[in-house]
Amino acid sequence: RELRLRAPQTGSRRRRVSALSARGVAIRVGSGAAKMWRQGASALFRRVTDASPWVLGAFGATALATLAVQESNSLSEPVFTASEVAEHSDLEKGVWVTYDGNVFDVTPFVLRHPGGPSKLMMAAGGSLEPFWQLYQQHTTQDVQELLKSYRIGKLDEKDAAEAARIMAHSDDPYAHEPRRHPALKVLKEKPFNAEAPLSILSSYITPESLWYVRHHHPVPTIDPEEFRLDLCVNRSEDDEDLSGPSQDDERTIKLSLDDLKTKYKRVSVTATMQCGGNRRSELNDVGKTQGLKWQFGAISTATWTGVPLRDLLKTQLNIHDAAQAEAMGIFHVQFAAADDPFDSSIPISKAMDPRGDVLLAYEVNGHPIGREHGGPLRAIVPGYIGTRNVKWLSKVVCAKEEAYSTWQRGVPYKMYNSSIKSFDVPEADPTKAASVMEMPVTSAIVEPEDHT
Repeated sequence: RELRLRAPQTGSRRRRVSALSARGVAIRVGSGAAKMWRQGASALFRRVTDASPWVLGAFGATALATLAVQESNSLSEPVFTASEVAEHSDLEKGVWVTYDGNVFDVTPFVLRHPGGPSKLMMAAGGSLEPFWQLYQQHTTQDVQELLKSYRIGKLDEKDAAEAARIMAHSDDPYAHEPRRHPALKVLKEKPFNAEAPLSILSSYITPESLWYVRHHHPVPTIDPEEFRLDLCVNRSEDDEDLSGPSQDDERTIKLSLDDLKTKYKRVSVTATMQCGGNRRSELNDVGKTQGLKWQFGAISTATWTGVPLRDLLKTQLNIHDAAQAEAMGIFHVQFAAADDPFDSSIPISKAMDPRGDVLLAYEVNGHPIGREHGGPLRAIVPGYIGTRNVKWLSKVVCAKEEAYSTWQRGVPYKMYNSSIKSFDVPEADPTKAASVMEMPVTSAIVEPEDHT
């Protein structure tokens, strides 16, 4: 790869350095010094152009690292313009991104991105800031440290200033969040994530205002009068976009909230819901984990009221049991949310099980579900991981395949053997692992609290 580097402020001219196997390594020519910017890489540098008096021969990684230690204080680092970064927007040329005035080559990480390669590729050749303003879970120390390991230089000062100006004038997507109870134990403000207070968990039913909160995006505002639920069947299995219109529009049924309340049997189910990351902080005592450090307050119980999903599928789609559905090529029920691109799915066997108690709920503890917890309509899947209980439900799809999003197929929502400590090993291939569904029963002492 050919790297264009900016010379130090000593009158030296910008030089072009040709490198063999230079992925991950930047070399500065000046005062007879070389600097390695990324550890763990090795390169053979054959020649330096522009009448340079220095010739770099065969340097191993050890020699380069030694030079880096000796000479780093006297050298300036590579500077890239936004145009140069934009040229690196695919896996063939490399995937570069910018953040906070710095430039990163994230090519090795693209295929390992927990949200899937497509999410990271949206920022390829450009800035991460607009996306991380929405997905602020990336501002954690773990993610920041990981990003630093891919740093290759700085963004040109003018381009960095322009990027900062644009972000300063952009709207905050979290400006209209609901008011929250001060007793909640907040883990993250944007997107909002909080545990239920431990003292309230000793009660069987958790008040809605004190329920644990697990958000991935800003909380949407949905007018109950304007709300419509799309019910679809037999979508094309290669259509990954649940947010668009059905491929088979004549079989898309639209139902209002009033339809669901007046035309179907009203059923109440008391269920405990738990985030898949609950008690992660305790696992950190055994080995380091990734994600929010939940204690055991990411769990709550409520009485939900709504329409049994099996009744809806039976009445609207003439599906009477799981065996009939599977004979039709339907193996999953996908739930799409208003906070696109969130979607998730459950097996058709769970949806149609008379004892499965799957609801499309519009009330919690006797009153309409508020914005915070998925109103006006959400899925309730008792016994399953919280992410299958989709909030702000907008579409139900009967399909051959499970949902396509990272919340269904991504590494964080797959089941692995506890012996797997890295996602870089073949055994961690998410396409070969089952999606998390049922949650195990655990117990915790909530009263008296620790240290009391």
